[in-house]
Amino acid sequence: MAAATGADFDGDGTLDLLLFGTCQSDVINPGDIYFAHGDGGGHYALTKVDESNTSVSGAPHLQDVNGDGKLDVVYTQEQYGPHGSDGSDINYAISTGSGFTLTRATSENAYAGDGTWITAAAPLNGAGSALEGFHTESAVGNPSTYGVKFFNDVKSSPTQTWIYGQSTASDTSGAVQGIASADFDGNGMQDFAAVEEDSNHAATLHTYLHH
Repeated sequence: MAAATGADFDGDGTLDLLLFGTCQSDVINPGDIYFAHGDGGGHYALTKVDESNTSVSGAPHLQDVNGDGKLDVVYTQEQYGPHGSDGSDINYAISTGSGFTLTRATSENAYAGDGTWITAAAPLNGAGSALEGFHTESAVGNPSTYGVKFFNDVKSSPTQTWIYGQSTASDTSGAVQGIASADFDGNGMQDFAAVEEDSNHAATLHTYLHH
């Protein structure tokens, strides 16, 4: 077991779980996802949702991504491999009431210590969008960066990037450590907040209000 989260996903009044497993092998880190249907007495019937050569990274969280009244699960996945390769993505497990449909919102990759890593994630304005906290590293000495990207679709570039800071050396990258999205000011539009930690480990909370 690597992570888990729970809610009444099927609407029968009992607690269900979405379980994330991982297998640490010598080359890659495969994992699987199970829907655990609760009977109300502490027992669960497991149904496999997905199995792949990647596993959950960080803690999944609950949110009604598509506004249908059912709680969904937002989570990040990461796959690492030989030669310093790494691939990370943000996924939505959209609840159907009897199971889940998996949707990838966006992804990043790196190789030999060069590229971009996803460090935090949150949904924004529906199942097709994602807020991605990231940091970059360079194998050729370019400055590392970190910030937040907004993706409408995994096949397109981000529509806007908020860069909170930039380090002066490639080995001292900052990172966005967490993101949360909600209508903070009650105007009917989604806002977001992000915790950014610079290369000196000084953390700042930034809040962006959508007007």
